[in-house]
Amino acid sequence: MRRVLSMYLPLWPVERIARREPACAVLVISTTAGRQIVQHACARSLQSGVRAGMTVAHARALRGRVSPTLIDHKPQDDLKGLYRLARWAERWSPVVHPDPPDGLLLDISGCEHLFGGERRMLAKLHKALGYLSLTARIAAASTIGTAWGAARFGPSARLLIDPGHEQAALSPLPVSALRLPWEVAEGLAEIGIHRVGELLALPRSAIPARYGTEVLARIDQALGQAPERVYRLPEHIRFVAVIDLPDGTTHIESVLAASRDALDRLTRLLTDRGQGLRRLNAIYDRIDGGQAVLTIRVSRATRCGRHLWSLLRPRLERIQMGFGIDRITMAAHAIAPIAQRQAAFVETDSAGGSDEATFAQVLDTIANRIGQDRILTPTMMASHRPERAFVLTASGDPLPTPTSSNPPALRPSLMVDPPEPIRITALWPDGPVARLWLRGIEHPVTACIGPERISGEWWKGSEPLRDYFRIQIDGGRWLWVFRTCGDWHLHGEWA
Repeated sequence: MRRVLSMYLPLWPVERIARREPACAVLVISTTAGRQIVQHACARSLQSGVRAGMTVAHARALRGRVSPTLIDHKPQDDLKGLYRLARWAERWSPVVHPDPPDGLLLDISGCEHLFGGERRMLAKLHKALGYLSLTARIAAASTIGTAWGAARFGPSARLLIDPGHEQAALSPLPVSALRLPWEVAEGLAEIGIHRVGELLALPRSAIPARYGTEVLARIDQALGQAPERVYRLPEHIRFVAVIDLPDGTTHIESVLAASRDALDRLTRLLTDRGQGLRRLNAIYDRIDGGQAVLTIRVSRATRCGRHLWSLLRPRLERIQMGFGIDRITMAAHAIAPIAQRQAAFVETDSAGGSDEATFAQVLDTIANRIGQDRILTPTMMASHRPERAFVLTASGDPLPTPTSSNPPALRPSLMVDPPEPIRITALWPDGPVARLWLRGIEHPVTACIGPERISGEWWKGSEPLRDYFRIQIDGGRWLWVFRTCGDWHLHGEWA
C-alpha cells in the first residue's frame, strides 16, 4: 500500500541560517522602498510578538534590550538548502523530493518495517530533525494531499493517518490544507466556508463555475481519487577516479602507469552510464602539499580512453613532481550523453564516408597543441543577413544551438567583410547591370541574374532592404553584389 510522508519546516529560512550563525534572535528581512520588512522570525522573536510583515523598527521595540541579528532574505539559498536536506533524508526513503519553500515529501511505501513500523519511523525522524536544530511537523498518510494538510494544520507535530480515514482527518482543517491558492481560500471564506468538511458538503457541480476546476482537483488528490506521485531527486553521480600512491613517487613511469589506470577506470564509469565528457581534469597531489592540474578539452563528448590518453600523455611528461606525487585524481566535467550506434557487421577499408568521431579526435589533437581559441567552428544561425547567418566558436567552448539547418541556395564560397563599395551602370534604373567598376577597373558584364530581395531584421531596428544580383564579368568570374539606398557593394564571389 502506498504511503506518503510530508515534512513541514515552519522556521526553515531562519533555522537554516541560525545553524551557521548562532545568535540570540534572528530576523530574515527584505528591503522594499527603503523600508526593512520582517519576512521570517525565529522562535524567540515569535514569542515576543514579532510577526512577518511588520517593520524592523517595530520588531526591535518588541524585542526590548535584545538586539536581533538581521539577515537578508535569499529564497534561492533556502531552496538550495532544501535540496541538500532532501539528500540527507534519502536515508529514510529512496524517493524524496523538496516541497518548496519549506517542506519535503517522502514516499515511504515499503520502508516502514526497516524502522520498526510507521509510528517508530516518524518518532525517529522527528528526533533526527531535532538533532539538526530544525523545528518540524510531520504526517504520514496514503495521499500527498492528506499528508501535506495534516503536517501543516494538524493538531499534533506527529500524525499518522490510517488508510481510509483521509476525509475524517481533513474535515476539521481549514480549506488552505487542500493546497488551494490564497485568493480561492479568501473567496470561500466570504461565503462562510472555512473548513474542509464544509467545502466537501457543497455540491460538486456548483464549485467549478465560481472557483475553477483546481478546487475539485485538489479534493480528489487529497482523497485518493486522482493520481499524484512523489518524484525522486535526479541521481547525483560524480565521475571521478582516484589512485593513491603510498609514500609518493618521482618516477615518471609510475606516474604514467597510474594515470592510465585512473583514466581507464573513469572511462569505464562513463561507458556504464552512457555518458561522455567534454573536459577532463587530471589532478596530481604532491607530498609537499602542492598540486598540479592538467585540463584537457575536447570538441565533442567522448569516453574513448585511447584518444584522451593521447592528449594527456604529452603534457604529463612535463609535470612538476616536487618531492613526489602521492595521489592522482581523474575528474570528468561537462558531462553529456553519447548516443549508442550500431557497429558495422562487416568492417571495410573504404574511405568514402566521413567519420565524425575521427575528425573530432584530430581536431582535439591540433587544438591541444596550438590552443583551443585558435580553432574556430562555424555554426549556422537563423538570420537573413548573410554576415549574421553563422557564428564562429572556439573548439573548447560549448557550441551554440543551431537555429537553422538548411543553408540558402546559391551563396558564394568567398564573402567580403565588410562589403566593398563598387560602381555600376545599369541598362535602366531598376534593370540589369551592364558594366561594373571594381577597384578602379572597368569590367563588362556578360550575365546578370536577380534581384533577390533580403530584408532586415525588425528586432534589430530599421535596416534597409538589399537587392542582390549574381553577375558574371569578363573572364568568367561570378560576383555577388547588392544595391541598397542607391549604393552598390560587392559582398562575395564564387571561387
